[in-house]
Amino acid sequence: MKLVTIDKTLLEKYKEDPQVLYKDKRPYVLVIRLRYRGQKQDFAVPIRSNIPAAAPKNE
Repeated sequence: MKLVTIDKTLLEKYKEDPQVLYKDKRPYVLVIRLRYRGQKQDFAVPIRSNIPAAAPKNE
């Protein structure tokens, strides 16, 4: 498991999207790193500790 952070400029670009958890120091778990057409593409999942047990499972 590798912990990473998301670049602040990328967070700024998508700050209007309600699915983006805007917190510039939030840790993420790097899920997959691949190379596509000569560019690296990283996919990461945010680590959150304050999710209530009653939260809907589809979120």
